[in-house]
Amino acid sequence: MVDDLLPCMYGDRPAFATARHNDVLWPSVMEKAYAKLHGAYDAIVGGHVTDALQDFTGGVPEMISINRDAMAASIHDGSLFAKVKAYADSGHLIGSGSNAGRDVPEDAVQGIVQGHAYSILRVVEEDGHQLLHLRNPWGRTEWTGKWGDKWLKNKGSQRMKKLLNWKDEDDGAFWMEFSDFCVLFDSIYVCKLFKLVADGGQWHSASIRGEWRGESAACWRKMGNNPQYKMTIERPSTVFIAASQEDLRGKRKHYAICVNLWKGSGTRGTEMGDSGNYTYLRSVNMEVQRLEPGEYTIVVSTFEAGQEGQFHIEVHAENSVVLELRTKK
Repeated sequence: MVDDLLPCMYGDRPAFATARHNDVLWPSVMEKAYAKLHGAYDAIVGGHVTDALQDFTGGVPEMISINRDAMAASIHDGSLFAKVKAYADSGHLIGSGSNAGRDVPEDAVQGIVQGHAYSILRVVEEDGHQLLHLRNPWGRTEWTGKWGDKWLKNKGSQRMKKLLNWKDEDDGAFWMEFSDFCVLFDSIYVCKLFKLVADGGQWHSASIRGEWRGESAACWRKMGNNPQYKMTIERPSTVFIAASQEDLRGKRKHYAICVNLWKGSGTRGTEMGDSGNYTYLRSVNMEVQRLEPGEYTIVVSTFEAGQEGQFHIEVHAENSVVLELRTKK
């Protein structure tokens, strides 16, 4: 429960989240509820976009690091843009983080605030142009380069303006070419929203809670001693697996974790994949395309031994798959 008494500054303006119009109150009330959940406004000053999107939607988070060296090939051949566009076309929520900085307007690079989070509203490919529609949540301070409002006003064709539904407004929203985006941004945040079969959607979902305790807090060196979970697939399917640590904001830092998948019973079979390097993010996930029918083993582990705590596993698979998730003995 939360009331509408809000901390204010400069008279009647809320000190924190506000809507563009004074008669809209829900963003401020929702933010107060989120602050109350974590103990104080101070506890939600910073954090990861993926955590917030997961908390508010129940979706599965993913963070894509735009490392110019490691991602050069996928940027050049268009596969990274295609991936982001596929996420957008599927209705998933997408955000982004600009390169490291102080998160102040004074340090903006061509209107892009450094160390700042942005929403990605639309992803469009038209006439050979790969374009993103972004929004600065401040509702101001926009990209000043190519495809920005000023550029479109002076150089954009009427056809493209109509296709993009472009409006010359100082509202924090702007268009940007993907190649420029990859220079000025270092992260893409995705929150995958899977519709349950029970709701008429395309996905089957299963979840289970677990914990590292005593000998089961075994880290990566003794992978087989960690809690193991069985997943049974009856038909070929693309599968998304996500593992989230308990939310301990303000109590202790998250552990560095990873989720792994093996074919068969236990961890001595064929490894099918993992979520990548151990990371201190609250949630990690992996995707396996066209997983064949059979029994699989899921293991969530910490990098260091003896790190006890709770976690939550979610599995989302296509509607041609029946999932069973249970603790292995």
